[in-house]
Amino acid sequence: MSFQLAKRRYPVREKAAVAWQAAYPLTFDAAAEYSMILRPFSGFMDYQLFKQGKAMDRESKRFFDVPLPLTLEDDRLTTTVSFPQEDKYIAELFAGETLLTRTTLYALEEDLYHALPLKGDCHLHTCVSDGTESPEMVAAHWRRIGFDFVAITDHREYRGSVQAKAKLDPLGTDFLILNGEEVHSPGNPVHIVSLGAGESITDWYREDSRDYDAAVAQKLQSITQPLDEKQRYYAAASMAVFDRIRQAGGLSVLCHTHWVWPEVMQQTEDAAFYLMDRRCFDAYELLSVQGGHPGTRDEASTQMQLSAYHGYENYPVLGNSDSHMREHQGNFTLVFAREYTEEGVKNAIRRGMTVAGNAHKLYGNLRLVKYAYFWLDELAPLHDRACVVQGIPLEQYAAGKADVDFSDVKTAVSDYFRSV
Repeated sequence: MSFQLAKRRYPVREKAAVAWQAAYPLTFDAAAEYSMILRPFSGFMDYQLFKQGKAMDRESKRFFDVPLPLTLEDDRLTTTVSFPQEDKYIAELFAGETLLTRTTLYALEEDLYHALPLKGDCHLHTCVSDGTESPEMVAAHWRRIGFDFVAITDHREYRGSVQAKAKLDPLGTDFLILNGEEVHSPGNPVHIVSLGAGESITDWYREDSRDYDAAVAQKLQSITQPLDEKQRYYAAASMAVFDRIRQAGGLSVLCHTHWVWPEVMQQTEDAAFYLMDRRCFDAYELLSVQGGHPGTRDEASTQMQLSAYHGYENYPVLGNSDSHMREHQGNFTLVFAREYTEEGVKNAIRRGMTVAGNAHKLYGNLRLVKYAYFWLDELAPLHDRACVVQGIPLEQYAAGKADVDFSDVKTAVSDYFRSV
């Protein structure tokens, strides 16, 4: 692009300097008259602001859909604008009546303006269980393809995540690896991901079965609704696991509730809806690999999960690959975190600041989905390049190369976030 905005993100309801710059070797003509027209992508939102208890700044509205004169200063064309609402804005640059370029920017409320859109996958398997690659190779590969954080979640095994962290964390990069496991508690077909817990949940029920049985029995006593005997047990066992995960500092994720295998739902629907009604877990796996194959029962599984989510939209949602090999199926989660740390990621999930995605299909809160599309289309490509720069040497190191130099790439992605 010959002419571009110096910034693409702005706070709402604050006076902000909007500046255009020319790409070398182009320059602005000091004798020309330049102007800019701004238009809100969604139209003005007087009614939506009213519902939120806010009022539209009518003084600010008059600066939109009309030419705004630009001043040439230090090789930049500038003006001052106050954006009246959170939205994407279309920005057009004119020289006289000639349109030079058109681009977009986003004005954001304080929480999103200061948030980092971190891309993650919270459900990955390795050779420690039934996957094909080592934990460190899976993690490194996911970094190279554009992910900011991953959780290694092997079936009934916590040590895969410990191995990945032990191998890659000492390198000092800004890539986040979270401890995890996919929990299959005794006699319970409900699949649960333990995300970021400080200990193994599988080890708990294996090594202290009395404590586990007591926790399940206590939950059974609390269930008074009409569930059949088996599903009462499934629900009680799941709630016991959810509690244990939280006690260990982690997040509990209810996984692929409508997975069909081989011919029936792998998890019974009544138990799933009982758990969803009680909001007793931390996040819902809205997308998983079981929905990644068009025209198959896997696609039907995901469509049923999406339909089941209607009425439960207040749950934080995750998009996970559930990958068992070094091949990404297209699913991901965008987490809008206040800081680029493990606790930042977990706190954002707790607050529901997430979007589940598959390729260019996004699901979740509309406000977050709109901003996520802007981020993925306009700003993520350069972020992904930074991930490649760091991910290639991580893959080399994971493959056994000892003399890999990380000195220039340790903070490659953090540096990009600071730049935008």
